[in-house]
Amino acid sequence: RAQVDGNWRRVLLHPPTAGTMDDRQLQVRVEARTPWGSWRQGDVHGADLSIDLTAAGHGYVLYLEPGDIAVPVERAAADSMQITVATADPARVQDIRRAARERGLPANRLAVHQLHDDVLPWAPWLFNEVHVGECAIDPARIALVVRPEGGVLTGLADSPGASFNRTPAGYWMRGIVPGAKWWGRQYAGPGHTSCSNDDLVQGELHVLWWGRPGPRPMLDRGARSSSPLASHGRLFVQGNHAIFALDAYNGAPLWTLSMPYLRRTNVPRDSSNMAVGPEGDLHLAVQDDLWIIDGASGAVERVLSTDSTNRAAERDWGVVDPLDDGGQLLTHVPREAMYTGAEGEWYDAGGTESWRVGGDRLERRSADGDLVWAFDPSGWVLHSTLARDDAQVLFVEVPDVPLQTPGLLPQAALQEQDLVSLDLSTGEERWRAPLEVGHFDRMTYVLLSGDVAIVAGSSNKFHTLAFDARTGEPMWAKDHAWGRDHHGGPLQHPVIIGDIAYVETCAYDLHTGELLRMDIPQGRGCGTKTASNHLLAFRHHFHSYWDPDSNEWTEWTGTRGGCWLGLLPAGGMLLGPETSSGCSCTHAIQASMAWIPVHLDPSLERAE
Repeated sequence: RAQVDGNWRRVLLHPPTAGTMDDRQLQVRVEARTPWGSWRQGDVHGADLSIDLTAAGHGYVLYLEPGDIAVPVERAAADSMQITVATADPARVQDIRRAARERGLPANRLAVHQLHDDVLPWAPWLFNEVHVGECAIDPARIALVVRPEGGVLTGLADSPGASFNRTPAGYWMRGIVPGAKWWGRQYAGPGHTSCSNDDLVQGELHVLWWGRPGPRPMLDRGARSSSPLASHGRLFVQGNHAIFALDAYNGAPLWTLSMPYLRRTNVPRDSSNMAVGPEGDLHLAVQDDLWIIDGASGAVERVLSTDSTNRAAERDWGVVDPLDDGGQLLTHVPREAMYTGAEGEWYDAGGTESWRVGGDRLERRSADGDLVWAFDPSGWVLHSTLARDDAQVLFVEVPDVPLQTPGLLPQAALQEQDLVSLDLSTGEERWRAPLEVGHFDRMTYVLLSGDVAIVAGSSNKFHTLAFDARTGEPMWAKDHAWGRDHHGGPLQHPVIIGDIAYVETCAYDLHTGELLRMDIPQGRGCGTKTASNHLLAFRHHFHSYWDPDSNEWTEWTGTRGGCWLGLLPAGGMLLGPETSSGCSCTHAIQASMAWIPVHLDPSLERAE
């Protein structure tokens, strides 16, 4: 163990590879300090010190034709990983089961499978570790069941595939699947295009895994809370005063933190309270504290508090946006302006439910938490509009007017607005463009893609304005009637895929504004759309996806998402953690789940 910034962290040693397996085994206990100073003590794990166990004791291990059956049996007795042993020899199946009974192992600790016809009956990407003995199965087929981005494969002399790299200890470790991209912000990336740019999620999809968390620990779906996030092979799901981390590839629960006051709702009129940093750490705003959490272990690495000096009221963190240099882009917001209701609130209509949340300071912090620059607006920075790239920060600024609640902006406060660009490095203003958008009475969003900035809003119709992101010069403006005035109809967040902007039911050329089509599925449910490079995912009655090229629409009967953003095309999968809690619709399956494109799983004999 080692203590880093006040937190106990696990340390894996790499001794010389000479010696027997027994010489390289150790009992490892994972411990971490909770945010309240007490200790969270994990399980005791048996660890082969030549292998960096990326799952930290959570996930699935396959022993394929092991030479010594005692190895997986003892591993199951000492480790919290789920152990599977597979052999084609029926006599060895009985020997392993007998050894497990004699060791006193419960049935859920070690599973034994008899192989038939060289078929591996498991889903792709299931196992965090695969250990291969004397086996005639095609190495490419074995490689298919190894989890990407950190999965371990031992026992093969030659490389099993292009995404595998040999480690100094001699085993193979799998990297990310080429073409896969992640979803680290509320709307995919810092440009808020709602498109992950994942190049693998396309065509027909089938279920990869399903399970926890279910609906009980989650917020009511109508509150429209922060979306789940996926990055570095991990899926982060926000519950009711809790945060859950799962293995994105197989659904294994990694860690959970219970955090009082952790809640952010009515996100279409505000911003998310969490984002993933460049190293996979989770940045989480809980009132006036910014928790920076190790994504793999759940250990709190450090806490950054707001500076409310000389402020009339307490300030919380609003927008949370980690930067590539380890720093953050953040806003301050009066606490009383934040939406936190989730006891039946739906936040679907106009009126007070549509009042926007604004920050009264935008600042950049360094990796050490020091202030790099601060921008104090003349009035308020609309949280739902803050987007950026590597050079600039864009947002809509609203002037200061008398408010019933500081930071909570009714329609009367939105009559004069500017689209503002700041230099990301210095905080200096690059340009400012007036907006005639006093009629945006339901929502306002800003999306940044290349040299084009999109401002979208709705009144009794949808309005889409495009600006040259380099100069602020207007490029084009379009309106179209919305499909419905209920169930999230006026709130839809646009999606940008390549050179096409999808705004509710219409698709526009991003650079010219040309109307390309008007047949985009709106969906019946309250949620908004997400995208990979090849499909749009959304909620109709059920979880659904639509292929713009083939115009094919697919639904999974019996499953549904929540009332905002819940389907993530990321990591080569379509991830759908549970977000439908509290729904009274007749959709009985409430569970977290993931789908994989069929083209990534060419061997479907496991489904027969």
